[in-house]
Amino acid sequence: MVTDGSFSSHQSHATIEGNNFEAHVKSILNNDKRLAAHHIRIYNNKDFSEDITLLDRLTINVRNYSEPPNNLNLIAKDTITGALIALICCKLSLHGRISETLFYSMFYKNYLKEEELKVVLVTPDKGRQNNQKAWISEWGTYNNPTKGRILSEYFLDGVYIDNQYLRQRFGIIASTQLGLDLYDFALLPAHLIDWKNGQR
Repeated sequence: MVTDGSFSSHQSHATIEGNNFEAHVKSILNNDKRLAAHHIRIYNNKDFSEDITLLDRLTINVRNYSEPPNNLNLIAKDTITGALIALICCKLSLHGRISETLFYSMFYKNYLKEEELKVVLVTPDKGRQNNQKAWISEWGTYNNPTKGRILSEYFLDGVYIDNQYLRQRFGIIASTQLGLDLYDFALLPAHLIDWKNGQR
């Protein structure tokens, strides 16, 4: 039986690990010389509060409800024109949270009419082993995809897998089967540049 204290501790640990992964993704992208050369920079929640235009553009306002973009993780932006290039959602693992990412993708593209804004997910694919010894991908395989993989192919502009983070951070040896809209994380900088230039 899980006590409130242990549940709270687990949630706190999960939040810290999630923040660490988000910081890792931001750092990798902002240190990429190709992105810097194309004037593309990655912003997080703290950066939003310092950019009033960006904060106002991404805040959800419906009826008497207003939600700042606290769950959006990262935004790729053209530092010259101010154009938004991509919303980058960072998830250490899915555990039913893929629906949140899909919601934001649909919301920003359809409700806020940000049709040109790409929405992607970056994850290390922590696995769905459920106390089993062997790592099992949360995304299934190319021929036997999970529900999350199928939905992502239709409603996201790409899922980027960083298996290397699992090895470095947790010592987990993983090899997600890529294909269709599942890419290696190393390809994201090139895709951001293409999107900025109106390609793909």
